[in-house]
Amino acid sequence: LASVRAIRWPAVRFAARRQHLSTTSDLVLTPSTAACVPAVLKQLAASGALGGDSSAPGDSHKSEADLAKAVQQNAATKCMVVYDLDALRGAFSSARNAFPAHFVHALAIKSAPMSFVLKEAIQAGCGIEAASFGEAASAVEHGCLRQNVLFDSPAKTVAELRWALELGLTLNADNMFELSRIDTLIKERKGRATASIIGLRVN
Repeated sequence: LASVRAIRWPAVRFAARRQHLSTTSDLVLTPSTAACVPAVLKQLAASGALGGDSSAPGDSHKSEADLAKAVQQNAATKCMVVYDLDALRGAFSSARNAFPAHFVHALAIKSAPMSFVLKEAIQAGCGIEAASFGEAASAVEHGCLRQNVLFDSPAKTVAELRWALELGLTLNADNMFELSRIDTLIKERKGRATASIIGLRVN
């Protein structure tokens, strides 16, 4: 690939599937080893979702010991997520070419809110669809044209709506009540125009 970005972080690699864990008869479950086992793994093991060596309901000591050993052995494992920027740029280009020039294509960033993804979308002329205040603020911070920031969170506060109107973001009202709230806020501006485009979500 000509352009690839990767994100790495320490992670516990644990497959939640019906697979027996290694036998750990030599591992004693102490408070320190028990503490390293995430509660969700304990719950999954207790429910039988992870399989395990023990099928006896009362044999939780050995089950937690197995989990502790698995966590300790894999705690330093590095995981990687790779993004193919060539494919991403190609998708942006294909979308632009498939529609008339006046269409605005917006990338929903809740699934990939990293800075380099936002920058790629903005440089490609795309808008940013923001499902939360944080996403909208990030789009503004990264230089997205304000009318191309589509703020359509289903639970916007009055303060967030007022902020969006002041900046001129595009607002999609989630329902008629929110549309009425936006109307009230515009009237409170007492003649001060807003560049915001107001839309209404229709399902």
